Amino acid sequence: MEKSTDIECPKFLLLPMQPTPNGRLHLGHLSGPYLNCDVLGRLLKRSGAEVTTICGADVYENWVIPPADAAKLEVGDFCTKSSDQIESDLAAFNISIDTWINPLSVEHTTGYNDANNELLRRGQKSGSLILKEEKVPYNISSGKLVSGVWLIGRCPGCGESASGNCCESCGYHYQPDEILDPKERHSDSELEWKFFKSWFTKPDGCHDISLQIRDLCQQRSFCDLGINYAKQKGQEIRLTSPEAWGIPNTVDGFGTTVSNTFYGYCYYCAEVYAQTFNCENPLSQASSNVRVIAFAGIDNLVAAIVAPLAISGAVGTRPFDTVNLNKFLTLDGQKFSTSRKHGVWLSELIELELVHPDEVRLYIASISNPEFEVDFNLKKFVEFINVHRRTLKQRINTIAATEYKSNHTSCYRCKFDCDFSIAKFSLESVFANYWKFVTSDPTEHCRGSWASTFLHQSEALMPILGPEIYQLVQAGGSPDQSVVGHKLLLNDLRTVIHHGC
Repeated sequence: MEKSTDIECPKFLLLPMQPTPNGRLHLGHLSGPYLNCDVLGRLLKRSGAEVTTICGADVYENWVIPPADAAKLEVGDFCTKSSDQIESDLAAFNISIDTWINPLSVEHTTGYNDANNELLRRGQKSGSLILKEEKVPYNISSGKLVSGVWLIGRCPGCGESASGNCCESCGYHYQPDEILDPKERHSDSELEWKFFKSWFTKPDGCHDISLQIRDLCQQRSFCDLGINYAKQKGQEIRLTSPEAWGIPNTVDGFGTTVSNTFYGYCYYCAEVYAQTFNCENPLSQASSNVRVIAFAGIDNLVAAIVAPLAISGAVGTRPFDTVNLNKFLTLDGQKFSTSRKHGVWLSELIELELVHPDEVRLYIASISNPEFEVDFNLKKFVEFINVHRRTLKQRINTIAATEYKSNHTSCYRCKFDCDFSIAKFSLESVFANYWKFVTSDPTEHCRGSWASTFLHQSEALMPILGPEIYQLVQAGGSPDQSVVGHKLLLNDLRTVIHHGC
C-alpha cells in the first residue's frame, strides 16, 4: 500500500474518549470512538507508523454514583470493577489498547490527580483563568447539589430533552444555571439556587479559535457546530466544580474538585506515553514529533474540540492535532444507554458464541456514517452476516476449484486501495474497499494471490477472523471449518436486544 503524503510524522498517539464505568459496554460504544480509533490505528501501522493507543475509565463522572448505590458498593470499588469489565469488553472485540488507565488505581491515582491540578495551577499563574461566581441548583429537602446525572431539563441550544451538562441531540455544552426547566431526576422536590466560586478559562480567550477548529476537525458539520458554540459562548471552560465526587483541588480549594476534562485526561495519558518512551509529553509545546489524534462522540463535541483549544491556550500546552467525531448508533430510534438499559451489550454477544466479534466490527463499518445517526436493526444485522458468510464461502470454494486453471500469480491488492489519508479516513470507505474485493470475480486470482489480497483488505476491520480465513485458504481448507460455513438464525440473537425505559 502506498504511504499517504499526509503521514509526515511517523509516531502517533491515539486517545479515544474515556468510557464512563457505570456498567458494561454496549454496541453503541463499539460503533463510536473505539472502532474508529482501532481501525485507523491498524491502517497507520500498516503504513509504517509507530502507533500507541491509551485509554482509561472516566471514574470521576458522577453518572457512576447511581449504579454504585444500586449495587451497594463504594463508588471507587464499583468504578474499579466496571473499569476492569470495560477493558475486557474492548479486548474481546479486538480493540487494541496499549495502556489502560484507571485513575483510581494505585499505579495512576497520584499522577492523574497531580497532572490535572498542574494544569489548573499553570492556568492561574498565566492569568488566563477567571474565578467566577455561579448559580448551582440544590435540593431544598436534602441539601444536596443537583448536577450531572441528577440534573434534567431541556437543552438551551436546541430545546430537546437533556441531562447533565451536554446535549446528546446537538452536542451543546451548558452550565447548570443555563438548562431550561431544570428538575432533579427521580425527585419532585423544589430546587433552590446557591452561589459558588469556580475557575473557568477566560471567555474571550486571546484570539478567535475558528481557524484552529477547522484545522482540528475535518468533518464539516461537526466543525461548524464547534465554531458556532465558540462564537456564542466564547472559550469559557470549567476547570473546577463544587461537586464532592471528583479530583481533589489541591491548588486553592475554589471549587472543591478539579473538573475531569477530556483534555486533562488526555494530558495525563500523554504524560504516561512520555514516561514509557522517555520523551517530551506529546501535548507539551516542546513536543513536535508525535501526532496526537482524539476520538469522541457528538455528546463530547465541545469537550473534544473547543475545550482543548481553550485549555491549552490558557495553560501553555498543545491541543490535539486531529479530532475524529461521530454521531450515535441508535436502537429503535433511541440512543443506546447504559443507565436506561437500552441496547445490545457486548458481553452478551460474546457469551452466545454465535457471531465472531470481527463480524460485528465488519457490520458496524458497513452501516457507519459519522455525520448521521444510524439505527441498529437485528434482522438486517443477521442478513448481513449470512450474506457475508455465504459470499466468502463461495469465493473460497471457487478459488479451490480454479486454482490451477489460472495463470495469474501476482497479488494486485492495490487495485482495490484508495489513497490513505487521515483527514479522509472513515469506516465506510475502509469497508467499501473490502466489500469491493470480496464481491469481485475470484477467478482472476490464484490461491496465494486471493488470500494475500483478502488479508490486506480485511486485517484492519477483522484483525482475528481475517488472518484465520487467510490461513484456511492457504491450507486449502473447507469453509465449513470456520464460522463462514454456518448460517445464523434471527431467533438465535433475540435475547441480546434490550428495550430500556
